[in-house]
Amino acid sequence: MKIGKVHAIKTDICIIGGGIIGSIVASEVAEKGLNVVVLEVLNNRAPFKLNSKNIRIDQQSNNFGPGGNEKVWSQLISSIDEKEWEFYSKKYNIELKFNDLLELEKKAQLYGFCDLKTLKLLPGSEPSALTKFKKYVKRKSLYLYSDLLKNRDNISIVECKIRHVDIENNHNKIQIIDSNNNELEIKFKKIVLASGGIGNYFFVNKFLNKYISVKNEGEVKLHSKFYLGYYTSSDKKKLDQILGWKSTNGLNYFYGIVNRPDDLLGNYNEDMYQFIPVKWFENEHYSYIKTVLWHKNPKELVKLFRGLYSNYKLKIFYSPTLLKIVRSAIFGIPSIFLFIISKALRIKWKTSKYLLLYHHSNTGTISYSELSDSVWIDSNIESHDIHKMKEELEKKLIESGLVNIKKFSNFDIQDANHFNGTLACNIERPISEVFSGSLDHNNTIFSVGTSNIPFSTNINPTFLAICAAFLTLDRVTR
Repeated sequence: MKIGKVHAIKTDICIIGGGIIGSIVASEVAEKGLNVVVLEVLNNRAPFKLNSKNIRIDQQSNNFGPGGNEKVWSQLISSIDEKEWEFYSKKYNIELKFNDLLELEKKAQLYGFCDLKTLKLLPGSEPSALTKFKKYVKRKSLYLYSDLLKNRDNISIVECKIRHVDIENNHNKIQIIDSNNNELEIKFKKIVLASGGIGNYFFVNKFLNKYISVKNEGEVKLHSKFYLGYYTSSDKKKLDQILGWKSTNGLNYFYGIVNRPDDLLGNYNEDMYQFIPVKWFENEHYSYIKTVLWHKNPKELVKLFRGLYSNYKLKIFYSPTLLKIVRSAIFGIPSIFLFIISKALRIKWKTSKYLLLYHHSNTGTISYSELSDSVWIDSNIESHDIHKMKEELEKKLIESGLVNIKKFSNFDIQDANHFNGTLACNIERPISEVFSGSLDHNNTIFSVGTSNIPFSTNINPTFLAICAAFLTLDRVTR
């Protein structure tokens, strides 16, 4: 399985993408004794161009290369609740009972994903978490999903550019050019797409449209965030009564629900709004640093960057997330300095204002342009729609005593990296089949990830996507 000047590699399973879910799938397949080749992009660069309309997509929060977004997503996340699952499983004819979904969640927990509900029952513990990491990765901390691909006799990682894919009469092969400019041919029995919601959609359109019928312009389920302005309140007790209080990702904030009719947009979940407390010296750059690195002490931060460098060497400087952290650290220096002074002098500043963050689930359109080799996304949300939402929201909040002190004229609109349903909603295949990962009738082409989830929710979809991936594993290894 060594990659040198060899011109052909034979494997049982070829996985496109070695991110969080791709690494887990590769590890599980390898554990069953099958040979796996994981294909990744060159130089951690996106393999496609992404254009958007009516929405700002923050590409800096997307990482490519081994591990993908492993440094972005937290392992402690919420899972979908029973009522919401019943709504969507009935709507899309997904033949998976909620109790069976809970059994899949137990498998996901072995890879460090611990549901917040479990933590409430057992505070301070993560049952079964990291079991699979500890089996294959010999270290005490800083577990990365890409570690699951390393030092495994039957897993090979090839950084490459894909040129062509043939799936004909059990003679399946992918032609690639590797990082050494060698032309290689990967011969495989089954292929698993694990390159994210947009990546899977791009791959099917570019390389597999002979075998899978996909819409030229289809649906994408988006979870969008709108930063609407700053608010203040003189009565915190009243906020406690009117709004809910929640703590997550190191931030304490008030939150609430905006009900939206199910029959209008076909969504069960309500939209959510957050009032994030902001002290007088905190700017948006400081807030980003605090959100991303909230759970790390200085010693752990040193280990984090040392581990990243040992894994990626100079390629770490291609990481958009690292670049954003560095930029935020520079522009957040005044806030960071005042924070350190406040800690040293034990000054407890009161919250001076709240940043209103509105979460909105909606259906957009997605399309692939062969001419420009790019993917286009349109959120279908016009500016006047957002103004209307904001007006309705403010009416609901009058009784809470919140007062607007600064409105954002140019909304900071960005998707939250949730691009759901890009395959489930757009290929000629029953949604229940796509949800469990099957894309063709010959059981050769499979996919995992958010592309298989035909709806958008306010929860991080990673946990649900990993659970569904275990359904796919049963089919892949059958």
